[in-house]
Amino acid sequence: VASTSIEASVVSNIITLTWEATANGKYNTYGYNIFFSKNDLSDLNESNIANDSNVSKVFVRADDIAPGESVTKSVNASFDADIYIRIQAVNNFGDGSLLSKQIKVRTLTNNAPVFDPAGSMEVSLRSFDKQEYEFTVSDPDGHKVNQCKFEGGSDAATHSQTGNKVTVEIDAKKAVPGTYKATLSASDEYGAITSIDITYTILPNTPPTVIKGLENMVFGKGESITVNLTEHFKDADGEKLSYTIESSESVVTDYGLVDNTLTLSGRTFGTTQITITAMDAQKEKAATSFTVLVRDKKVPADIYPNPARDYVYVRTGADGNYSVTITSAQGGEVFSNTSVAAGPFNPYKVDATSWDAGVYTVVLKGNGSEYKTTVVKL
Repeated sequence: VASTSIEASVVSNIITLTWEATANGKYNTYGYNIFFSKNDLSDLNESNIANDSNVSKVFVRADDIAPGESVTKSVNASFDADIYIRIQAVNNFGDGSLLSKQIKVRTLTNNAPVFDPAGSMEVSLRSFDKQEYEFTVSDPDGHKVNQCKFEGGSDAATHSQTGNKVTVEIDAKKAVPGTYKATLSASDEYGAITSIDITYTILPNTPPTVIKGLENMVFGKGESITVNLTEHFKDADGEKLSYTIESSESVVTDYGLVDNTLTLSGRTFGTTQITITAMDAQKEKAATSFTVLVRDKKVPADIYPNPARDYVYVRTGADGNYSVTITSAQGGEVFSNTSVAAGPFNPYKVDATSWDAGVYTVVLKGNGSEYKTTVVKL
């Protein structure tokens, strides 16, 4: 029995047909042939169906659908066209009913896939940045969407896709500073294409700088001090800096570095030059150096070398003016100065080349105290 009361709805080129199932005597109809064309099908009949190359046919099996219930089938036709449709019921031997009355529907134009978020983008990245941008691609017409295509513009931009989720990653470290354009494109199964542009600018790297040098330090053996390196180094780009520490005399001090905090401690008496180097993600550097003196803080001054050959140095624990007198074992005065400017990092140098070999007494006065010690001249 032929089908009647055919209803149709259209989304793009997809025509969804609904009609009531018919019967073949006491049996359900085995299936239905759907004939559709851009040409009028008024003259189409059972005798000329096979000879018309302009007519498309889709079969839908429906022997599990009872008479009176709805049968639904979607067919893909041409875009933006009048489409003529007729339906034929068939039994399981292939015998067909008369064709249904003709219906006509108008298909729509093909809409390209869409991205969410939509629209082109402009972004700026610092030279060490890595950013991800996520998109969802879909087709408003319900068409199959092909895998997205991507042109990165540089090695910095890459993409990955899982289902309808697309991720674009831009790693600024993989390209030189400049402005680039990446293009993400999606097409449906009929070739309709949509694209979005991501214009990205990689900013030039700014090297780290020393904003405040470290002053020379004096501390005793076993004493420790901590230094907050963020008070001494700065990166204008805001990137995290890494640090290396070098010591000219590694036996003098121990050091530890945790994040931005440097800890120095005195291991043995002596002087060492410490160099701190800050490095950014692009391996550009800034460095500062200072001197560390580890001495016995129980005495106000160091007289060295002892024994001495040509010169004797007077290194005081604090900067100031001192009175220094040096006498031989016989009581003869070999040096006297009431205004010796000395300090931890500017020791006063005394010429001892004319002294006879022997033991000499050194008397240091200053800062309200007096210190006496001996030095041997070789």
